[in-house]
Amino acid sequence: MVVPSVQAWGFACKFGLDGLKYLFLDEIQNVKGFEESINAYREEGEYSIFITGSNSYLLSGELATKLTGRYIEYELLTFSFDEYLGMKRMIGKEISTNPEEEFDNYLLEGGFPYAVRFDLSFYFATNTDNRIEYGPVLENIVYNYAKSRGYSVSVGRIGKLEVDFILRDANRDFFYVQVARYIDNGNVDEKGMNLTEEREYRPLERIRDSFPKYVMTLDRLLQKRSGIHHKNIITFIENGEMF
Repeated sequence: MVVPSVQAWGFACKFGLDGLKYLFLDEIQNVKGFEESINAYREEGEYSIFITGSNSYLLSGELATKLTGRYIEYELLTFSFDEYLGMKRMIGKEISTNPEEEFDNYLLEGGFPYAVRFDLSFYFATNTDNRIEYGPVLENIVYNYAKSRGYSVSVGRIGKLEVDFILRDANRDFFYVQVARYIDNGNVDEKGMNLTEEREYRPLERIRDSFPKYVMTLDRLLQKRSGIHHKNIITFIENGEMF
């Protein structure tokens, strides 16, 4: 039902039923002034209200100041790679014995539940040249996985150098994460220095605290340098590892 105004929406919600009533309101941010109407129904004490939406406003602190009383907020994420594999197992879809092949499928199909059955991801549905910008895609995958494991995620800078992610867990411990497709990619200068390795490790090496630091890539051979954890993204997520 398309509701043109708060007044019309409010009128539609008056069912004249006794007892506790449940209101399910999808994409509620599209109705101007919805907060006042929701608060009115809350104050009556007869309604259990569920609101959903895809707008970042619903996750903002501004919304919390406009909705009075007690409420519980759930942030829904798309599947991480391990959840994607679990969904395929649940619906009886064949899973390759090669994790890298399945990871490529995950990149193409995306992490929406029903898309596991068929349906290119949104990225490829709108992509006209069939190219993947692996850097941002892999960053999104690591971000989504960290959020699914309960970490808060932010971006930081060390001087002029940027750290892809700064994670914090429930114990308020920090974890610093860099994400790249490959370290061992042949990108060297005239002196033989691996420029990609330097770019990913240098910001982490400049951090002076003792919290764990990670470089996440698709490399099979993992580097040991400065006590920084070099992890293969596919294996890390498939095994459900924590930072």
